[in-house]
Amino acid sequence: MGDREVHTQGACYGHMFVMLAHGASSNTQSKLYSQFLPHGMAGIGVHKAARIFYHATTGYFVGGITPSFALMRTAYLFAAADLYGANSLEYKAVQNAFAGINVGQPASDSEVPEVSVGPITVHANEMALRAFVTSEDDSGVSYLSMNVASRIQPKVPGGFFSGWVDLWDLKTGEYEFRAVGTDRAGRQGTGVKKFDFPAVNQLAKNGGFESGDADRTKTGDVSIEVNRPNAFAGQSSAIIKTGTLSQTISIPAGATSASLSFRLRVTKKFSPGQTLQVRLLSAGGQLLQVLNGYSSNYDTDNGFDNDYKRETFDLRSRAGQTVQISFVNAAAGGAEFRIDQVSVVYNARLSATFDVVVDEGEGSIITTAQDFRHFAPGEIDAMYFDFGPGNPVRVDREPWEAVRSTDGITKNTTYRAGVQIRNPFNEVVLERTEDYTVRNVNQLVRNGSFEEGDDGWSQTGNPVFGFNPNLSFLGTRLLFMAGRGVQNTQVVRQRITIPPTANSASLSLRLRIVRTMTGQSTGDSGDHFRVRIRDTTTNLPILQELAHYTGATPTPINIRHKDYGKIVFPMNAYRGRSVILEFESIENGAVPSTFYVDAVSVTYRELCEPETSLTSVPVGG
Repeated sequence: MGDREVHTQGACYGHMFVMLAHGASSNTQSKLYSQFLPHGMAGIGVHKAARIFYHATTGYFVGGITPSFALMRTAYLFAAADLYGANSLEYKAVQNAFAGINVGQPASDSEVPEVSVGPITVHANEMALRAFVTSEDDSGVSYLSMNVASRIQPKVPGGFFSGWVDLWDLKTGEYEFRAVGTDRAGRQGTGVKKFDFPAVNQLAKNGGFESGDADRTKTGDVSIEVNRPNAFAGQSSAIIKTGTLSQTISIPAGATSASLSFRLRVTKKFSPGQTLQVRLLSAGGQLLQVLNGYSSNYDTDNGFDNDYKRETFDLRSRAGQTVQISFVNAAAGGAEFRIDQVSVVYNARLSATFDVVVDEGEGSIITTAQDFRHFAPGEIDAMYFDFGPGNPVRVDREPWEAVRSTDGITKNTTYRAGVQIRNPFNEVVLERTEDYTVRNVNQLVRNGSFEEGDDGWSQTGNPVFGFNPNLSFLGTRLLFMAGRGVQNTQVVRQRITIPPTANSASLSLRLRIVRTMTGQSTGDSGDHFRVRIRDTTTNLPILQELAHYTGATPTPINIRHKDYGKIVFPMNAYRGRSVILEFESIENGAVPSTFYVDAVSVTYRELCEPETSLTSVPVGG
């Protein structure tokens, strides 16, 4: 381009100077992108770039001579060497900036960037953190990419970052702040620092406006701007020129404290008469209170935090109320009120219900924790259920329940069961206890949980009396029927005798229906499972069909542990008789369905069963 008109040549020099000062972007849509520096470059700042320019033009150009691009590059390199040294990042930045306009070669780059993540300060009530990142490289870091709690942040030009990051909707737990520095050659270095995010009961939604105006009501000249340099944290902030920006929240009646906070920045102060009011209104829109007013002369310029000031207000007196929080600028003018990180948090006493259900017939003890109140998102990480005797059972997902067999439990003894609710930092945040007793029971079924395989049962069609602790309702074994994907009939039977002295008798079992073909939401209606009572006479005639399910039938009601449903049938009609309990499965060979059976029980009570005395054993006894 040396023969081109001087202003055309000057445009190339100008582009070089901008890259030298501000860097080159790796974003192909950026005005600072150069196809000759696809990974970008780090800038050295306007002050250093201007010093090099001045030293080059006054010290190395002969008057009256228009230098070529190559001579201009040489003069800049001499100037950079004089001012900062021939091995300096400034010298290499000159090489890279000229390479960006296709003049000369870029600086050699042989090292991987070193990235350091400095102190991290978490402001949980604002759903934000402040971070400090530095990086070094032999030719400068072009840009930083940051991943905070698995959330990708916008790239930051250069190798330095000091600012706030939005953490809205983050749950309680331990997270990573990961920064990756990329140099001109595309080499990358990584710095990582872990941080804890504590439990926060946040009532405001989209307080950082990263989802635009979602969950907000706005009127007038109110907008959401996506511009990281103008936001307090993240990329977005709300601008109120004139109009209102509102959100409705409900503060729980049990709140022991509640507070509103937000970040405010006032810009373009051309209208001293303009005032931003923070109002509380009822759910119906009636004014309850003006929390504060900020004139367009309100000084938020503090030299840090991107010139945002934090404002806080006590809302404890509004516990049990639904209110609108409204930012109102009624007068038109030149002022802009920027709002970010609008937060309403509260504290309250944690609570949960803890139940213990003993079923002596099927031999189970089921402990359940539910109805959780005032827990922050992610605050419940695991629960430890203690049945009294034996070791506690750890549960780390819903449903929050644990089951154990009554085997080994001393009958007619009162035990104290308990649960510990722990957060992601393994801290106990709530404990509950409840007493329970396992009483003697008259059990007629032998080996109803199939822990002894097929002992006590007769069978045809080769059903599986299988070992699988993950699938069994109790213990380690269960009965699998059907599920082969071929035409098949299976029958499992046991003979029982109900005494004539029985006052009442009942059959119960646990059933789970599983669709075994991947991708099938329902099984085959041609697969059948039946529960029957047969006579013991010749040909075993059917006395009663108690239940009939197909592969397309949802698992029966009362779903609890491991997705089993409990089915109960009265057996009073068979007092004083011997009958045969039968399970039958018929499979048609199309879409396979499997019927899991466990905890089969037939129990009865005598006409006059004496009351038994009880003893007590505490948790862990």
